[in-house]
Amino acid sequence: MTGRTYSRVYHEIVDDPKFQGVYYDNDTLATWLRMLLVADAMYPHSAPLPRRNRSVRLLIEVGLIAERPNNRYVIAGLEAERERRSDAGRNAAAARWALPVEQSKDEKNKAGSIASNGAPPTTFMGWKGAGLHDGRHGATCSVCHP
Repeated sequence: MTGRTYSRVYHEIVDDPKFQGVYYDNDTLATWLRMLLVADAMYPHSAPLPRRNRSVRLLIEVGLIAERPNNRYVIAGLEAERERRSDAGRNAAAARWALPVEQSKDEKNKAGSIASNGAPPTTFMGWKGAGLHDGRHGATCSVCHP
């Protein structure tokens, strides 16, 4: 990893209805981009809301930014984007190194039972894809029987 920081702006904003009055207004688009950079850098915390000019009021009105208490804001969709990137990185590392992947609550409920050795089942992302590797697989499973 290079250590360089970035924020993502997707091309689909051109056609997004929320950006209808924003994309072709240079001042408002620039304000949104600056607010995105600040909010992304401060994530998961909210960012300080800039002076309420016409552009900031429009961004709040169309729902691209959401006000928070104490004169702060968050960018709509930023949390979901950051979580997707985090999940993708975690899954890629797990696949590369066959590390345990933290199960979601639904996956834990599906896996449910205790393994024959008394330990809870563990999900691994390995060469054979996602699955339970708790020692029940045969000798051909490179995760259960390295």
